[in-house]
Amino acid sequence: MRCLFVMPDHPVSPNTPGGGPVVMYAHLELMAHAGVEIHLLLLRQPHRPLGFEEYVVDQAEAWSRVDGWCASHSVFDLSGADPSADSYRGRLARSRGVAAGARRFAAAVRDPFSQFPIASDSTNLRAMERFVKSVDPHLVWAENLLPAVIVRRAARGVPMVYGHHDWIWRILQLNDAPGMRGIRGEVNTRLYRRAEELLVREVDGCVSPSAEETKQLRLLNRHVAYLPPTYTPHDEDGFSTRPVPPRIVHLGDMRTVASRVGLERFLDVVWPALRAGFDRTPELVVIGSLEGAAESLRESLSEANAFCPGFVQDLSTIMRPYDIHVIPWEHRTGSRTRVPLALNYSQVVVSTRAAVAGLPELTDGEDCVLVDELSSMAETVRGLVADEARRLRIGRSGRTTFMKHFTREGVQPRFDRFVGAFECRHDVVDTADGQTPGL
Repeated sequence: MRCLFVMPDHPVSPNTPGGGPVVMYAHLELMAHAGVEIHLLLLRQPHRPLGFEEYVVDQAEAWSRVDGWCASHSVFDLSGADPSADSYRGRLARSRGVAAGARRFAAAVRDPFSQFPIASDSTNLRAMERFVKSVDPHLVWAENLLPAVIVRRAARGVPMVYGHHDWIWRILQLNDAPGMRGIRGEVNTRLYRRAEELLVREVDGCVSPSAEETKQLRLLNRHVAYLPPTYTPHDEDGFSTRPVPPRIVHLGDMRTVASRVGLERFLDVVWPALRAGFDRTPELVVIGSLEGAAESLRESLSEANAFCPGFVQDLSTIMRPYDIHVIPWEHRTGSRTRVPLALNYSQVVVSTRAAVAGLPELTDGEDCVLVDELSSMAETVRGLVADEARRLRIGRSGRTTFMKHFTREGVQPRFDRFVGAFECRHDVVDTADGQTPGL
């Protein structure tokens, strides 16, 4: 089966800022091992490149592996990209005023996808139509919202899978984006939600890294698969060591809403109570780029004497077994791609229940520790620091859960069943008798 795989121009790597590229890399790896002929297309907005070109140079070995999975790869430069309209936030900020709001509302009623002007640009659509015809795919797989909207409009008639990562309307609300407050915010929420849900209804199938959002997608589309984030198992050499005292670890890029807001809440709610319970507070390690962090967050990290190494390309140099890995996000949204990564390193995940609602593989008290409220996290962490035996048991159990559920080999059968349904939709030449049966 020949597949056109469309995604933003992120680095195609399991170790890169943000959770989206991790999921996209995992889907490509699964597809390659399913024997699909992959034609990779990266969509680049000229004013907002996402780092693919730098990645090809900086992670040449990783890119060589991905390139080897693909029959071809191309970068598609989107036109009509006004810098102020390149993002959802920018689009909302530009639509101020009664007249502008009325025009935008009327356009959205006629065409829900007009919410995304770059995806409605006629030059982009014509060029995408030509590209799709040149590949002549049996299946189009589009990752993330904007690529899916563009390809959906340009490739009608070709079966399409939408790689859903988050409900954008929900993320905009939680991020308190311009235009998402008050009555105006209610209208914008409805417009974005209407467009996103229409896309899910129109495509032939969806995949999600969150079991929670998979349930929501199935209310709109019957052909939906839950594909959790996957990673290559880390070598367990040295995992018998017992670092004392354990460190408290937070991993995530500050441009990601859940990472940034979660860390802010951890420092506001958990850290003061945690510090009060120790004569010597455990070291706080915050891994990931601080780009996008507010000055107030940087000041809080400084006051906590946090060690902030920034983005670390080789996590094995900093991730230690049996450290306490905190997930302080308080909402049942999106996927926690860093949770399997922490389990891979035998770290003890301490999370709110809401944050990991999309990962049903986890069991409280066995391979992680869950709290109902963020205010309870300090006491839980203190108990784990004092109980080395429990910490080691949960860390080892977490690694077992990772090996069973969050590796490519563990997810491959589920992926093969999902893609197999599309494989049966196109004619396959029977090499035994030379005939082409309709399957």
